[in-house]
Amino acid sequence: MSKRAIATAASPALHSGRMLAKGLVVAVAGLVLVPSSVALVPPSDPGAWRPAGKIVTSRLGTKLHVSRTVVGMKALAFVVASKSSRRIRVAWTSYCEFNSDDDYTESYDGKLSGVGRIEFYPHVFGGATLCDVVVSADSIKGARTVVGVYSY
Repeated sequence: MSKRAIATAASPALHSGRMLAKGLVVAVAGLVLVPSSVALVPPSDPGAWRPAGKIVTSRLGTKLHVSRTVVGMKALAFVVASKSSRRIRVAWTSYCEFNSDDDYTESYDGKLSGVGRIEFYPHVFGGATLCDVVVSADSIKGARTVVGVYSY
């Protein structure tokens, strides 16, 4: 077999090896550039804050909607963050009840905005046994948004 024939025969394997290496580099770079859900710092007010479910990260430039139900808490908080210098816009709702919706309930909602990070502490009445929290963040062009709901 001539040298040219050997080079041609080895070419497909070499080509797919290079493509695999490039694909691996792109995949690793993508993981490094994605904000980690673990990187979201809990609320700054004192308390033994723990996440109520998973911390959620949006895709680039998409809206984010998070809903959590928390049982037996004293306090609630949510944190919304983005590395973008653009304004974050958030709409939220909280609903708390004592024993069931036939007993005492409270419901609140609002809108917030800020750059970089928003922390908010929805009201929880003493004796509340269950609270639902819904947080919706508008899309930020070219950026991801991270949302975490916390309780203690």
